Amino acid sequence: SELKVIKKNADNEEKSSLVLEIPKFWSNKNIVFKNNFAEYDRKKMYYKDVVAMSYHGVRNSTYGIETSQKYTFSIMSSNDGITFTFSGDEDLWYKLIDIAKQVIEPVIIEKLVKSIFEKEQTFSIGNVDFDKKGYHRSKFFGGVESVFWKDTIYIPQFSQGYVILFKNKDGVGKKFTTISMEDSNAVVLPELLKACVEEYTIHNQK
Repeated sequence: SELKVIKKNADNEEKSSLVLEIPKFWSNKNIVFKNNFAEYDRKKMYYKDVVAMSYHGVRNSTYGIETSQKYTFSIMSSNDGITFTFSGDEDLWYKLIDIAKQVIEPVIIEKLVKSIFEKEQTFSIGNVDFDKKGYHRSKFFGGVESVFWKDTIYIPQFSQGYVILFKNKDGVGKKFTTISMEDSNAVVLPELLKACVEEYTIHNQK
């Protein structure tokens, strides 16, 4: 019957939901991840609409002893966003990162790769510009330094709240620049660069 179908759909919906409780000062709030959208504080955001995300953690210490941890998580569409900050729960932090990498990061990467290689657009993450030739940054005393997709590409690394990009120098990856994990889409850079190299190779096969 129709009632059974509705109940079955509701059961499936429940099984495909992930609810994480975000500790807040006055009262906790839940972020709910469904198959195709996330919901938090009466805001619903479909993954297909997400254009940027960021997450970062700050550890405070006094005389070398850690006193507090603060974590921020953000996903943005072109006209809205879900952003929250919480303290002290590192396990929750890693759960948020894990789900974001599974359901949100691939959507963002697909859009960015398409904008580079199909629409031939340039976009910036932090102080770095990305286009169909590679990625580039302005040098302190003028000029531009570049890493091209045809070059040896080293996968960016996370370190102390930053993403480090590299440039090949005599067969070794040397630091090209650093971008704060707070900057929109800095956290997708490792997978973005892999996707860009793959797409560049496809577009330039003879």
